[in-house]
Amino acid sequence: MKNIQNWIKIVKVILWVSLIGFGVTLVNTTSLLFTTNEMLANVRIDTKEVRSLPHAQLKPNAGTLTFRSEQLLDRVLFKHVYGYHDLLQSLFTFTVCGLLLVMISHIDTADPFTTITARHITWMGILYIAYGVITIAAAAYMAFRVQAINHSLTSAYPGFREDLSNIKIGAFILIFSLIYRTGITLQEDNRLTI
Repeated sequence: MKNIQNWIKIVKVILWVSLIGFGVTLVNTTSLLFTTNEMLANVRIDTKEVRSLPHAQLKPNAGTLTFRSEQLLDRVLFKHVYGYHDLLQSLFTFTVCGLLLVMISHIDTADPFTTITARHITWMGILYIAYGVITIAAAAYMAFRVQAINHSLTSAYPGFREDLSNIKIGAFILIFSLIYRTGITLQEDNRLTI
């Protein structure tokens, strides 16, 4: 029992450090919404240009599109700094860490199977599915905006498989929550029969 409590303390420390780190990232990405109107998008370039190199060919077919926009949706969805998190990703990671911290804080090592924990697990699954759906919709909007800016460019959004993975992870977590709730019911039935 003491060993489990030590593990819970270690996980809490890790989650607090993560929450603080992702909190700083979230504050930075949120501040960029108000301090800059310059956005970045990874794009594919529809070009036939080929450069000959010794023993190879270089086909310049991708790049980073930098553009300005006053639209709030553009500011929320597009990145503002190359290689940095966007607002949705920052908010998602911060929320996941916060929910995990709340979940582990409610675990009672003497009786870990409670409906409160099951509810937290369910919310985690819903959060993953919602994030996957939102990022797919955001990718579609970003592809539309890139096409509107220049017809020779297409969005190089790489995360469709990632978004589907988030939906699959969310579904798995919901199934785990259902199994967890079934375990709680069986445990309560056993207590009543004893």
